[in-house]
Amino acid sequence: MSRFFYIRMALTNLKKNRQTYFPYLLTCILTICMFFIFQVLAYNDGLNHMGGGKDMAVILGTGSYIIGIFAVIFLYYTNSFLIKQRKKELGLYCILGLEKKHVARILAWETIMTYLFCMILGIISGFVLGKLVFLVLLKLVNLKVSLSFGLAPKALLSSMTLFLCIFGLNLVTNIFHVRMVNPIELLRGGNKGEKIPKVSWWLALVSVICLGSGYYIAIVTQNPMEAFAKFFLAVILVIVGTYALFTAGSIALLRVLKNNKKFFYKPKNFIAVSGMVYRMKQNAVGLANICILSTMVLVMIAGSVSLYVSQEKTIRYRFPHDLQVNKLESVEQIAGIDRILEEMTADSKVSVADEFYFSYQDIYTYKEDGKYVNANEGMYGNYVTMDSVQQSSFTIIPLEDYNRIEQKQVSLMDDEVLVFSIKDSVKGNVLQIGEEEFRIQEKLETSILGKKDPYAIFDENILIVKDKEAGERICRAAGLQPEVNGWTLEWNCDIDGKKDDCVDFSYAFVDRVHNEISSGYVDSMYTSLSGWYISFGGILFIGIFLGILFVMAAVLIIYYKQVSEGYEDHERFLIMQKVGMSHDEVRSSIRKQVSMVFFLPLIVAVIHVMFAFPMISRLLVMFNLTDIRLEFICTCVTVVVFALVYSLVYMRTAKVYYRLVR
Repeated sequence: MSRFFYIRMALTNLKKNRQTYFPYLLTCILTICMFFIFQVLAYNDGLNHMGGGKDMAVILGTGSYIIGIFAVIFLYYTNSFLIKQRKKELGLYCILGLEKKHVARILAWETIMTYLFCMILGIISGFVLGKLVFLVLLKLVNLKVSLSFGLAPKALLSSMTLFLCIFGLNLVTNIFHVRMVNPIELLRGGNKGEKIPKVSWWLALVSVICLGSGYYIAIVTQNPMEAFAKFFLAVILVIVGTYALFTAGSIALLRVLKNNKKFFYKPKNFIAVSGMVYRMKQNAVGLANICILSTMVLVMIAGSVSLYVSQEKTIRYRFPHDLQVNKLESVEQIAGIDRILEEMTADSKVSVADEFYFSYQDIYTYKEDGKYVNANEGMYGNYVTMDSVQQSSFTIIPLEDYNRIEQKQVSLMDDEVLVFSIKDSVKGNVLQIGEEEFRIQEKLETSILGKKDPYAIFDENILIVKDKEAGERICRAAGLQPEVNGWTLEWNCDIDGKKDDCVDFSYAFVDRVHNEISSGYVDSMYTSLSGWYISFGGILFIGIFLGILFVMAAVLIIYYKQVSEGYEDHERFLIMQKVGMSHDEVRSSIRKQVSMVFFLPLIVAVIHVMFAFPMISRLLVMFNLTDIRLEFICTCVTVVVFALVYSLVYMRTAKVYYRLVR
């Protein structure tokens, strides 16, 4: 044979199979493009020289790993479809005289050509689109820096290596199929699995149990930390249940309808149910994949958009006041902070408002038999390890400080307290800590000391007591030694001015307090903004691009399903006409079946999202997002937009189907 024989055969095969290979090549190019862009961004040296850059590099690196793992799984799955469609063609080569090693060489050249073609176009498109994507990223994370998007050698090498391994794996799989199957079986390979399926009732039961368990976990889990721990369990159960539902549950339902003689023996129902049983047999795994990918898109986009839209409100929940210094030891230090603030505002465009300070002690408890006990166990650690225990913190503040801050004239007895409960968790008119009881004179609804948040992760409460002696009594009741723990001071204030001026002012204030005040921890909303913007903007960035990737995968699966349905329905289309059905009746019947099959994943995905919404809301609380109304609106908008895109994709690919059927 000529040394160029295999190359010419490979080119001819790719050209003749362009209807199926073109979408596959396009998907490979886009996947390479996205992976390369993420790698270049993650390896950008400029990220190491800006605030929050290291966090952004981690976020981008995580995104590239997810894309890489997805590329391995999805491109391998797609390749298995392509080789199934070509089994007749490969079997014919063997019958016409080519040995299996010759077919393997043709497949090898096809793989080399597709790899080089996809890699070159993927890198070029990644380099061209990367600059635009880079500007979008900087806008999302609110960074005003001049960073360049260049051709990073590490990114190029990692992209070439990853996809070389993927294409190599697909080639090995294809050669294995050719070598292990005889030519006759190859010729009939595309027709495997055409028998009417038997119902696997145990698998149908598995689908009900797994989906029911996953939904139950999502609905009943209330604690955000507990939701985080159980989230992946619920995801695994839903994924397993989805595959079982499409594989066995749908067929079981159709067989039940088929056994209902009054329903089944009607012309339209007879054709629809019989056809649907066959279609679900052929498409179960593919439809389950579409459903899972659709669910992932909806959850990721809705969650990331909710976080990004609410970031300003979320940051304000995290920082009730613009500047804060706590763990101070004396009033002299407060005077030092006031001096620093006065000197800085004298030559600044920023003004100060709502400045105040107070003494406090913190105790940590959990509730048992109606009383708060076991103080100072370490609330933040035990929230993770003690799921069944609701833990609470109490910040004790003397009445003198409260009256000064709130400008009130409240009076209390020794055993009386005022309570400001963040989550309204303190019930009744008596508060029992240890063996001591304290009468609640008033439950405060508003206070400059904090804000109500019924969805807060931690149960935080503020107790206003008559004086420090009364506060120390509460500490002893909780098992603390107030003489050892001691009273500390916290100072807060808000600032007004243009955002950039407030940022510069806050950074200068933090530096001066660190250098001039001997103790205390300084915190500022404006100095933390960059980290929050990077976190929320990075999450949205990854959510959008992974959503695009998953949508692209779902589109490709839908396209291939339409192609396979078209080839298979062509013969059935002719048979149904021969037995007496009109052209329009046959077309209507098949169109109805196909639309039902391809819209079923979307319907199930929306149901998944509905049941997942409570757990997703609890998880978003960990990012201080507690606006359920906003989350619901973002989820609904995401579902509507995705449904429109899904419908558009279906209508476009359906044209290919009807052309093949005719």
